[in-house]
Formats: sequence, structure tokens, C-alpha cells
Amino acid sequence: MSVRFKEAGITADVKFGKDVTVIRPVKIVEHKTDPTGHQGTCGVVLPSSKYWDWDCSYILSETPNTDFVFYDDPNTVFLSNGQMIRGSCCSGTSVYGTCPREREPNRTLHFNTPYQILEERLIFYDAGNYFRLTSEDAPFPLPAESNFCAGGEGVVKENINNTSYGGDYSIIPVTPPADLPMLLHDSLGLALTQTSSSGGGYGNGGGIIHELDCTAGIMVLVKIDPEGSGRYLFKIYIARFVDDIKWYSV
Repeated sequence: MSVRFKEAGITADVKFGKDVTVIRPVKIVEHKTDPTGHQGTCGVVLPSSKYWDWDCSYILSETPNTDFVFYDDPNTVFLSNGQMIRGSCCSGTSVYGTCPREREPNRTLHFNTPYQILEERLIFYDAGNYFRLTSEDAPFPLPAESNFCAGGEGVVKENINNTSYGGDYSIIPVTPPADLPMLLHDSLGLALTQTSSSGGGYGNGGGIIHELDCTAGIMVLVKIDPEGSGRYLFKIYIARFVDDIKWYSV
């Protein structure tokens, strides 16, 4: 899969993989003075029938023949090989730990625990607050319930973690770093302040508004690298109807 960026009349393709090629036109438009907008007009606030749906995130690479340092979308699976956890078999009894008078575990089991972010949706309201929902496929290992004597696979509990968040948002002036020339014309950022959560999940503080195009239904945010190493995280969101049906590879 690839994204086609158009900057100052220059078009470039960024490849996402070997098997699929999709060209997504990304038109950089002039920012509105008030991108908070109102329902039915262009802004982060969409009509009540729509929401912002996370499409992908990536960090571009400066290494030749390498497109990304990091890439993630709803179909990307991390830790696909699972993990190995050590335990012991003590005279035929499985123990998650060590046997008496032994210093090290004497067995190892494989646990199939991949991780996948299935969804992140954002809904903004005219009052200056937002609702956010994330869904993660994050099975977790149960070594204490596994049989280190028998070998094979460890016991894993399926876990789809749906987390809801509430908070406030604001549109703030920003100055992009000098090493991001493609963003020099961006001057506004979206700041998200989380005030509530149902527990678990992961945060989102917003980012520079690099793209806000209501005709195309796309929003691109850029999170500044807090370590100053130039690895900026691009996050693409698509405006979708609430009733849209989505499919994931799980």
C-alpha cells in the first residue's frame, strides 16, 4: 500500500507493503482560521452522522531503500511470534517459578500473544470536548495456569480491550521544527487533554494539523518527536459514517 503526497506541485509515492498498492491523494490545503468549525462545516467537528477513524500511523525513514522506521494500521500485527516464558517442572508438578533449592527455572513455554490496534475513533463537539474510543486485540498469557511439564503451548486468554475516553481539546498555534520542511506552512495544532478513561488503553495528545480536508474527508496530525531525534509520527484519520461496517484481519 502507498500514500501519494503532493507538496508544492511535487507528487511522491510512499510504499506501505509489497503485496498491495493503493494511491491515496493527499492535498495540502490552507488551514482555516477556526478549524474547530461547526457541525456541517469544515473542521474537526463533523456532522453527528460521522466520526474521525484512525487509518494508519507511521514514522518516515531517512535510510535509503527503507520507507518506514515504524508503521501501524488496523491490520498490522505486532509480536506475531508471541513470547517465551520460563517456568519449572518440579517432580511432575508444573510451577511458574523455580523448584525448591533451584536458582533458575528449568522449562520454557511459548505463549501466542500478538498485539493489534483494531480501531481508534475521535468525535469532537462544539463545546470544546471530545470522545475517544480505542479497541485493542491484546491476549495475555496465563503461565500460572499452564503446564510447564507437558510442554507445547502455554495457556492464553483472549482479550479485546475496548477503552473509552473523555477530555477537552483546543486549537493552538505551533511552530514546526526546522527539519520538517514539508510542514513549514503549518501553523496550528490540535491539543487533546484527557480527563477521563474507562481504564487501560493508550493516550493521544493530538499533534500539528498537517492536513484538514473536509472534501476528501481526511485529517493528518503530526506528533513531534519528544526526544528531538527527528522521528515524527504521522497519524492519518478518515471521516467515516457511524453506520460503516469495517473488517479487520485478526
